[in-house]
Amino acid sequence: MPRAKEGVVVVRTSLVGFRIIGGLLMILALGASVIYFRDYITTRPDPSWPIVHGEVISRSMIRVGGIARRPYLRIRVVPSGPIVHAILATNAMQDIPDNVSFRYSGDPTKEVELLEETSSLAGALMFLGIAGSVPIAWSWYIRRQRARTTTQTS
Repeated sequence: MPRAKEGVVVVRTSLVGFRIIGGLLMILALGASVIYFRDYITTRPDPSWPIVHGEVISRSMIRVGGIARRPYLRIRVVPSGPIVHAILATNAMQDIPDNVSFRYSGDPTKEVELLEETSSLAGALMFLGIAGSVPIAWSWYIRRQRARTTTQTS
């Protein structure tokens, strides 16, 4: 009988550890998802804006929010139009071709979202999926531990 009690203590401490790690993972994933959703909402172009073409005239890295380094592109609207800018969501600056397309409102001070760029909605949905998988993994882990406990006590 003492073995069963020791097994129960081990199961409970591992469940506590799993709850702590799972909770932290879920909080971080939800936080990242909110950040990516906010970025998507604030930078998505209006579908009624016309699609225009432009050529990249310079590529550099800038700091956003004093923390993250992000690729920064200066783009001239073709032919000989105003210069606009785009801040990419990922570090795939070399994957963006020299000739790009984007929806343009006519305001050169506003950041444009390139059609060739991966949308931040993809990142938001990925982190939301990670946050949603934590409760599923948690229930699976608890069932597994309970099954293991009942086989040890039998």
